[in-house]
Amino acid sequence: MEVVASQRQSLLSVDISCSEVTDSGLNFLSDCSNMQSLSCNYCDNVSEHGLGVLSGFSYLTSLSFKRSGGVTAEGMRVFANLVNLVNLDLERCLKIHGGLVHVKGLRKLESLNMRYCNYITDSDIKYLSDLTNLKELQLSSCRITDLGISYLTGLSKLTHLNLESCPVTAACLEAISGLASLMLLNLNRCGIYDEGCGSFEVHANTCEFSHM
Repeated sequence: MEVVASQRQSLLSVDISCSEVTDSGLNFLSDCSNMQSLSCNYCDNVSEHGLGVLSGFSYLTSLSFKRSGGVTAEGMRVFANLVNLVNLDLERCLKIHGGLVHVKGLRKLESLNMRYCNYITDSDIKYLSDLTNLKELQLSSCRITDLGISYLTGLSKLTHLNLESCPVTAACLEAISGLASLMLLNLNRCGIYDEGCGSFEVHANTCEFSHM
């Protein structure tokens, strides 16, 4: 990592996924303040303390921490500094419940992946209501109910919404029908039945339903 970081300001993209890099290794990147893309997927040796290096990456537009135990609600405080972030991938990060409060100011965010973040609830989703540039939201297998979906009604640019295996019912369809830009809606393995679907105005080109 010391060799990689020696590029300093000219280093724009780093992918250390599936590596043995630790917090100390990540800290070598602290002088690479022009970084635009960083992927740390499956990096089991990076803790929430290592995330502090991100505070200097104000130009970062893409950040991925798939299946990282180091991303916690407390560690996500540093995300508030990433004002230019467009893509954020937190798939299978199981310790981020309560941390989305630090994302609410990221108004340039267009894609947010929280698939299989099993402890995300309605109280987390309310912090997404002001992310008006959001186009893709992946929430499969989260604990989102109809109340949580109601917080998304102002996301007029949302085109992709994945709620697979979330405990939502047909009651959420009224809120979803107001998402005029929606192109793909995944409701597989949700509690959606015929009753209540009649009031759903379909704006999507592709809607996936599962009648359980």
